[in-house]
Amino acid sequence: MIEYLWHCRIIDYKTLSSVVTQLDKVQPLIKDLEKLGGFVINKPEDEQITGQVEVAQVLPPATDENMDEESDKEHDQSALYQPPLNQSWDTKLRKGTQSSGLYQKHPLDCDLLAGFGKFLRDDNNIPNFKQEVANVSRFLFYMDSNKPSLDFVNNLEKSRSFFTKLADIGQKKQTIANYMKNLKRFLQYIIAITSLIQTDRALFEQCKHFLLCLNELQKSMSKQVSKEITGKRYTQMVSVAKTPHECWELLRVVKNEFLCIIGKAMNEESLLETEKLHVLYYLESLLILKHLQRAGVVKNLTLDKWLSRKPCKLPDGENWTVIGVKKHKTATQQVATISLDEEEEAWFDVYYRHVRPAFLKNSDDTEADESFFISTTGNPIYNPSNDLQRFHSKSSLRCFYNLIGVH
Repeated sequence: MIEYLWHCRIIDYKTLSSVVTQLDKVQPLIKDLEKLGGFVINKPEDEQITGQVEVAQVLPPATDENMDEESDKEHDQSALYQPPLNQSWDTKLRKGTQSSGLYQKHPLDCDLLAGFGKFLRDDNNIPNFKQEVANVSRFLFYMDSNKPSLDFVNNLEKSRSFFTKLADIGQKKQTIANYMKNLKRFLQYIIAITSLIQTDRALFEQCKHFLLCLNELQKSMSKQVSKEITGKRYTQMVSVAKTPHECWELLRVVKNEFLCIIGKAMNEESLLETEKLHVLYYLESLLILKHLQRAGVVKNLTLDKWLSRKPCKLPDGENWTVIGVKKHKTATQQVATISLDEEEEAWFDVYYRHVRPAFLKNSDDTEADESFFISTTGNPIYNPSNDLQRFHSKSSLRCFYNLIGVH
């Protein structure tokens, strides 16, 4: 049933149009699939289908959550393509954004925006640069629907109304802050990279003034974002908070199997791929659920920090090991510390000597050599929260990872 829900009910219009080449057959097929409970994604409007002479490759719609993910091999890096503007959205928020006209944008391959995209991609190495270009394009369209230009710097009141409209339709403060950040980077590109200072000094000064005003607006929005995040975390804490006993249920259920695998490794027996993965997931879960470390700490635990761990002997004679993690997502001025007892330190040592080297054989990535936790592909782990979710699923337990704030 899970396989059916994930893979069989969702069909991409691109796939349908590549199989059914007759336009008059595509639309009835889509209606039949939807009647049977299927979902056809990335489909254009009915009038677009009937009005075309031949089927061309339909590009995916641009959304805030998933923007322009087509491979660079399929699209020329020097030209940004323009997805359909009249895509029908399913959610109330998206429909509100569409009806207000805030999804409309100028062609992304115009000179002004193409240069900005190249700046983001080549000079700043930003992987999701197309998302930023699209956000700026939406702002420019709101300011002037006829053509993209820099005239918006002379209209601060209307510029502020763009962000006000985003808030009015229900966009989160973080989304609005992202728009501000993208627009700020666009102005930095105009000021620092283009030749505007030679061609139009007055407009150049207006851009600098607008950037200063945007900085102040961004500071105010940052405070609102912090309050929004704090409020969300508080709601989660008081509504779905779990006791330590509930959070440790996963560790109790899988511990016997984990100890058997550790025993095999200590006896120099070869481990199966699934057993190695079990060790990786268990140690990640141990740090998150028992030692209450954030996912960013687990992800950024490096090999040199493990090798430079410090032994610590308590007055009662117990031996502990302390590991410091300097780089993590929050509290960048603080060092996260992990305290392991003798048994846990031995588990980590088994992973380091027996599991990690086997995973490293699958990759030539030099960055992986620096990371302590390595995935089965040989690369540094990407998202410990997702690993914890998978571990819950494999153990047939209800997932608590998203209820206790490990993100």
